[in-house]
Amino acid sequence: MIINNGQGSYNTTVTGALDGDPCNFESFTLGEAGIYPVGAENTPTVAKGLTSGTYTSLTSSGAQFAFQSFTANNALLLNSGLSATLTLTNPSAVSTLTIFGTTAGGSSSSSVLLTFSDASTSLYTLADNTGIGRDWFQPDASTALAIGGRLSNRGEDAYTNLFYEENASISLFESLLTLSAADQAKTLSSLTFTHTSGGTLAVMGVSGEVIPVPEASASAMLLLAGLTGLRRRRR
Repeated sequence: MIINNGQGSYNTTVTGALDGDPCNFESFTLGEAGIYPVGAENTPTVAKGLTSGTYTSLTSSGAQFAFQSFTANNALLLNSGLSATLTLTNPSAVSTLTIFGTTAGGSSSSSVLLTFSDASTSLYTLADNTGIGRDWFQPDASTALAIGGRLSNRGEDAYTNLFYEENASISLFESLLTLSAADQAKTLSSLTFTHTSGGTLAVMGVSGEVIPVPEASASAMLLLAGLTGLRRRRR
């Protein structure tokens, strides 16, 4: 979903737009910050966007997160009624989970089913218009990262030329889940997201407060296998 700067035209580098289908008129998505050839004349344009590396959330949580490679599948995109699973490459016991993402086309609501190593599960709800369910043009106290720009293709340009829009409101958000005492005592293996209503939901990363034994807890980014190979299914 994130366009990698300099890696080709929109229609060959994006497999799923955040706001609409990648081959429809003006399907917006996020891009890597940099200079892009924009419009029919390929005018060099400085575009605001994302960069690689580790980010610290703007919220009071101070949670850290990092994006998947900009040259591969790098976001979990869900429309209403769809679900997908992200699997931890290193299962861990955690006390909290911080989920990073955003929604396009209005707000959204969703649920997160946590699956543990003993095969038990727990369901948590992400309420409509909160955290990652916020529309990407509606920053609030849950804003984790200010992005400021987005890119799209143009139907009149045969879907190959880029169109850039700059807006200071475009943001990434966080949803914070505090696990129950019983769940904190178990090893988390995967997270299954189900989109229940609203606009297109994009999950960009997950961070967890890991509980090592027997030492004190420490914040850590969770490595997710699912973002590098999107799986979508109807429930």
